[in-house]
Amino acid sequence: MKKEAWQIARDERIKEQSKGMENMTDDQVEAVDIAFKSLEQSVYMIKETNDLYMSDVAKMEEAYYKLRSAFNKDEGIQ
Repeated sequence: MKKEAWQIARDERIKEQSKGMENMTDDQVEAVDIAFKSLEQSVYMIKETNDLYMSDVAKMEEAYYKLRSAFNKDEGIQ
């Protein structure tokens, strides 16, 4: 069975993303995972309740600082 163009493009994108993840440091992978989980939880909470717990804000702040540190986004570092 021949793949459709979108399937080929999707498979290539997934392959490239996997390579990118393999090249990240452990701290970078952890930061991305924490950010993903906190954003996922926060978006769910906002959609379901039209509100956001302060604990979710704290998790997003933690994710922000982990990303900032893991990807050298501190002030003055380019």
